[in-house]
Parts: sequence; structure tokens; C-alpha cells
Amino acid sequence: MTIRHDYRLVYALCVISGGAADVLENYGDCIETSCSAHLLQSRVTARRTHASAQDACADTLAFIAKARRTIEAVPYGGNNSPQGHPVSLITQDAQGYASARTVVPREISEDLSFFRLNTPEGTRKLGELAANPRTTLHVHDQRGRQGWLTIKGDSIMQHNSDGTVDILFTAQKLESMSYTEGLMADKEGFKPISLARQNGCWMLESQQG
Repeated sequence: MTIRHDYRLVYALCVISGGAADVLENYGDCIETSCSAHLLQSRVTARRTHASAQDACADTLAFIAKARRTIEAVPYGGNNSPQGHPVSLITQDAQGYASARTVVPREISEDLSFFRLNTPEGTRKLGELAANPRTTLHVHDQRGRQGWLTIKGDSIMQHNSDGTVDILFTAQKLESMSYTEGLMADKEGFKPISLARQNGCWMLESQQG
């Protein structure tokens, strides 16, 4: 009986097996070479994709730094304290209307992807977040020609033993129009800049894959 090798099948097995030499040693040098070339190309593509994502992340660092300065410029207690900067916390009520109130975050991550707020048990904001975790944080930039910063995301609640609740906000989208920081998508200042979270970093929405 003559055994005929289907090299396309062997090639597929090579890809699935990760190119193990012991699997391919009896199937000819041409298959081993093809498999090695495929694996090499896959690795090169993966590295290029990773490098491209890293470059895209780096491209938005300046925008995040400007957005953070916008928050840090909001006065609290009569001055620009590094300890707290008020933001508007916006939720939705049972009728779908927006409820806004001013809060001071207890914690803000360096890249503005995470905020921790704190409130007593039983407050209205907790009831609204329990019904709809979609959350918006808003900052009014009062410097110079002024501007605004809006961060949209989702919140979960962590109940503490002291009778308070931490609101843990994870950002998904950031929009800003600031003449002072130059955060805008056009020269005239009619279009806000818009970033979204993807693969663990902020990316301009036009850069998302």
C-alpha cells in the first residue's frame, strides 16, 4: 500500500502543534521549513502588533497629562489643593433624567482610568447606580477661556464596615474641550477630543481597530 502525504494537512498540523520538530521530522524538510517560516512570520506580526499598540498608547500620554491638569486646576477649599479636586458625579434616576452632584474623589489613578469615591450608606446616588451603573464624571475648566472634561464609565459599589460605600469607577471614554490646555479635535474649538480605553490604554477613537 502506498501512503500519500497531504502536505496541506501536515502544514495545518504543524501550525496547530506549534511547530514541534518531533512531530514533523518524518514529513520532509520542505514541511519543516514551511512551518518554521509560518511561525517566524506569526511572531514578527505579533511583535509588530504589540509595538503598534504601545506606540498608540504613547501617543495619548500628552492628552491624559493635559486632562489631569484640568482636574488638578479645579479649586477646592479656596485653593488648588493637591489632595482633592471636585468633580460632578452624574447618574440616571428612575425616569431616565440625569442626576448631578459635586463630589471629591478619594483616589484618582495616574492615567485617569480609575476613580474611587466615597459616600454614606443610603444615599440617592447609590440607589441610582445600583439600577444603572453607567456613570459620568464632569469637570469645568475655569482657567482662561475655560473648557470642560467628561469621563464616562461604569461603577461598582464596595460596602465598608464604617457605614460608608466606596464607588469604584472604571473609565471607558474621555472627552474634552479645553482652550487652556489645547485639548480639542479642531483648530476652532468646536469639536472635543475623544479617547477610549482599548487593550489597557487610552487611544484616540480614530485609532481604534
